[in-house]
Amino acid sequence: AYCYLIGGDHDFDSSDVSILEQGRSSKGITLGEGVWLGAGVKVMDGLAIGKHSIVGTGAVVTKPVEEYSVAAGVPARTIRKRK
Repeated sequence: AYCYLIGGDHDFDSSDVSILEQGRSSKGITLGEGVWLGAGVKVMDGLAIGKHSIVGTGAVVTKPVEEYSVAAGVPARTIRKRK
């Protein structure tokens, strides 16, 4: 519940141009087979969460999560393996 897959970002190089006028980019997010996301998880653009991984409640994923991992925290880090 209440998870966010943040599949894009604003360009922000020009300080004299409004953020809404600078364009956007999107790399996409990949969730592997059997991934579990706890409530309130946020996954940033351009990342993959490997198959059969679990991301703990409230985690903010800022780096890829390897297969069969359990990740938690802000920012999320692998705390153990499932296999």
